Amino acid sequence: MTAARIGFTQPRGAAIYRIAPELQATSDWSRHALSLDLRGSFTGYDKGFPGQTSSPLNLDRPNVDGKLAGRIDVTRDTRINSALRLRVATDNPGSPDVQVGLSKYPIYANFGGTVGVEHDFNRLQLQVNGNADRTVYQYSKLTDGRSASNDDRNFNQYGAQARLSYDWMPGVKPFTEVEADTRIHDLRL
Repeated sequence: MTAARIGFTQPRGAAIYRIAPELQATSDWSRHALSLDLRGSFTGYDKGFPGQTSSPLNLDRPNVDGKLAGRIDVTRDTRINSALRLRVATDNPGSPDVQVGLSKYPIYANFGGTVGVEHDFNRLQLQVNGNADRTVYQYSKLTDGRSASNDDRNFNQYGAQARLSYDWMPGVKPFTEVEADTRIHDLRL
């Protein structure tokens, strides 16, 4: 009995490609510091999987990660640290958040920043940071031509961290860290 006689079609291969540039830059100043880390990729597929309701018809996936970090040396023992970050991506295939009947994965953007201060008390170091982030999803495009809102997935996240570490010996710096954050969704339900 052949596959065609019982209603199955033979699987056929398809091309896949991935473009993944990166850019990293770091200052070499004697005081203060600035660094940039930018990574991106795009995974493209020659064709989708028509007729399957569990995965989108178009599986192309962008992914961008970026971070700009800076340090200001206020004194020999006190530093102000800051960072800006950005992530643009889609949900992972197989995620429970992926809707049925998508024509392609919705893109989301996560962006935010951190600012904090650290101070050295001889070999003891105290660091305190605060951060704020925003996550926004685009509307989902469905196979029937309609679109569905993802506003229930959009949120702001605020947090704070405190870390106490001890420079015991070169390469060994045990620490204790406490972190708290909260998420505030755009829609309550």
